[in-house]
Amino acid sequence: MRTSFFTAVFLSTLLSPVFSASVTARNKVGAVYVISNTPDGEGNQLLVSDIYDDGQVAFRDAIRAGGLGGHGEEGPQPGGDPLFSQGAVVVSQEGNVAVTVNAGSNTLSIFTINPQDPGDVKLLAKPIASGGQFPLSVALNKAGTKACTLNGGALNGVACFNVDKTYGLVPIQQTIRNLHMKQTTPPTGPPGSASQIVFSEDEKHIFALVKGSPTEMGFVAIWDFAADGSLSKRARILNLAKGVLPFSLTQIPGTFAFVSGDASVGYDVIDIEALDNIKKTALTPYKVEGQIGICWSVRSPSTGNYYLTDTAAGNIVEVSIGQNLRGNMITKHDTERYDNLLDLDVGTIGGKDYLYALASNYTTIDVVEIPMAGQGRMIQRLDLSCGAAKLGLPVEKMYVSGMAVYMKK
Repeated sequence: MRTSFFTAVFLSTLLSPVFSASVTARNKVGAVYVISNTPDGEGNQLLVSDIYDDGQVAFRDAIRAGGLGGHGEEGPQPGGDPLFSQGAVVVSQEGNVAVTVNAGSNTLSIFTINPQDPGDVKLLAKPIASGGQFPLSVALNKAGTKACTLNGGALNGVACFNVDKTYGLVPIQQTIRNLHMKQTTPPTGPPGSASQIVFSEDEKHIFALVKGSPTEMGFVAIWDFAADGSLSKRARILNLAKGVLPFSLTQIPGTFAFVSGDASVGYDVIDIEALDNIKKTALTPYKVEGQIGICWSVRSPSTGNYYLTDTAAGNIVEVSIGQNLRGNMITKHDTERYDNLLDLDVGTIGGKDYLYALASNYTTIDVVEIPMAGQGRMIQRLDLSCGAAKLGLPVEKMYVSGMAVYMKK
């Protein structure tokens, strides 16, 4: 049997070293950070994965946070959302730092990030007491010089810290503020539990979000935040409604309004200006058909739209916010998950956005490419437990939490 000319050329190409050399090497362009939230043994770990220029990720390292993780009380069958919150790990692009909560030991940890190699992360100092019990969310200002945390246990409220590149987190005197929530340690929820703490866009205020319950109002507590880190003595309270379950605060640029994932309906638009303007509505709920438990939210810089994860349905809901803060449903992105899709963040590579979402029950990071508004394509599913196992560290389902992205400078 004769070998055809085309077959010979094809075989020689496969065997050619030139063919092997032509494979383009991927470049690292950022990193993704998740906490193991382990409540015992080795304790909480910062799980670090490199982001490559095609948007995909690869597990790199686990760094001890020096504290313990924790899980809220949900009844006989604990769910995959251990902290009932968004913002368990946050980063500052300008300050090159990451801060995490250690819910089980009532502490916070701070890490330095190498801006040229964001997967190179080091614990900066020993953990610091959070100023309360069961810290579940943390916020950093843009410069990475100030941090505030939200404690959600029996001793609940907020506390703020200076960021020192030698000593780590240093408590700012007289910034502990009590929320007077009727809670336990660990907290019971999700109804009636704390959700997230964030800075306002101008960094002159901090906002702490609390979910409602059948008998209690959900609310946002607002403190003035001075340049030296001091807080106003009393919070202004924006009451929302009974029974609402807002989990997140994603600011709508140029406004004092936020998009919030709300497991009771779909999502809310929360307008802080309703405090001073009776013509404005504090909370406008938007029903998402077929939603089971929408909780977390993030804004895409490229599309300008908002993406929310449904922890029970396992999909990512895309919405837009138009004039007069009106919400519009765009589409649902199917991740082929059926439960426990939690925290998410976004990274921009070459003008295109990628969503990184944590699926706690599978211990994976799901990567969705967003080429334009209304479009999304699942491109990867990274199992964190496999990489951690090579380091001898267990990653427990139902405990992993948080999601933060840092892009290389």
